[in-house]
Amino acid sequence: MLIALFLLGRLLPGLAQVKQAAMTEDDQLRAQIDEWMLPYRHEKRAELTAFSRAEQHTPATIKQHPVYKRMQQFYEAHQTTYHKLRLESLRRYPPAPAELPGYEPVDMAYIERDFKGEAIGLYDVIDVVQDFSNIRTLDASDTQTALGVLSGFAFRYLTEERGMSRTDMAVRMASGSMLFADQLAATEWKLTYLNRLYAIRFHWDIHTNGITGLELLVHTGAPQAAGWIQDVQVDGYTPRLKLLHEIQAFRWSLYDQSVTTPSSGGAEQLTWDFIRAHRAEYTEMRKSALARLPRPDEAWQAAYRQEAAGLLGDLLYGLGIVGSEQLLPAAVSFAEIGYEEVFTQFQLQIAQREDTPNAGEHFLFSWLVGKEVYAREIRENVWEIIAFVDEYALQYTWNIATDELTEITCWQKK
Repeated sequence: MLIALFLLGRLLPGLAQVKQAAMTEDDQLRAQIDEWMLPYRHEKRAELTAFSRAEQHTPATIKQHPVYKRMQQFYEAHQTTYHKLRLESLRRYPPAPAELPGYEPVDMAYIERDFKGEAIGLYDVIDVVQDFSNIRTLDASDTQTALGVLSGFAFRYLTEERGMSRTDMAVRMASGSMLFADQLAATEWKLTYLNRLYAIRFHWDIHTNGITGLELLVHTGAPQAAGWIQDVQVDGYTPRLKLLHEIQAFRWSLYDQSVTTPSSGGAEQLTWDFIRAHRAEYTEMRKSALARLPRPDEAWQAAYRQEAAGLLGDLLYGLGIVGSEQLLPAAVSFAEIGYEEVFTQFQLQIAQREDTPNAGEHFLFSWLVGKEVYAREIRENVWEIIAFVDEYALQYTWNIATDELTEITCWQKK
């Protein structure tokens, strides 16, 4: 269950290589979490696997498991920092619009009927997800893990009750999501996740990570007015946050530019124009992210052989790289401010290749214990990146200023 919920919510190690002073407090705490959970990457992996594969978790049973107890131990030791970071993040987000024109509430009975006769209900599932994800919830946007519970119902409702096509849903989802925050009490905030397809609202307690007051609203399907909430401002106090806000605002505007007032260049051309206009910021953010990764062990290849069963071809196809030109496509480059987009596609291809009920564990484990990725700068703006997922490894060279990929190789343990 944990794997399924995690994938629905998200399908959005080592010592840092920069001085600690260059890292934000959020960065520092995330690095400490990676270090704390490191034993579960290898030596205690079986314990984590058994935990994630349990047939049914309840809020009571999850708190008795050693994995949860270790996560909770870290949280309790750093809870003052957690509360501070969560509150600071909330203050960066704007309040929700007074009205959401075109969005209609879904009767929660539509969702709760799926839990009829089950030992646990909707809020039990939410509580389990929140307990499990508490250690990784530093920012208000990290609460998106819980969205997986309602997102699946939103898609189903729009298909069954509204007859919306997958194509229309894909067009609307391509615009991304907006997050709004309204304070209700000292530690309680109302969060609103809004996209062109549906909205999810709930109350979030920043001290307990608990969620209550769930609401799901779906859009009726009518075209939305051009420029709607386009002027939303998110406070970005670091260059990375400022770029992320620009990316989000541009993604939201794509609906207007491709549906409401179509552009002759199309979404791809508009995206390349955006990337070129922000090339310096992209290059700086990518360099900062890669510089924090540990350097690879020079002898790592001794335990591996080049994988010859088509994984590389599947990876390139999944990234949208075809033919002889090895350049990150606009859609990938647009979102890639570190290594996450390529790494996630690598994980996805491995999960599809294994074709087992638990193949999605790669995503859950790397999120929980930290991703095993290494990097070193070969020359100015050219980096070698090596990533490991179970018995597989990915090695590639990437020019962070031009998006050119070279020497891409997939490996497998001997």
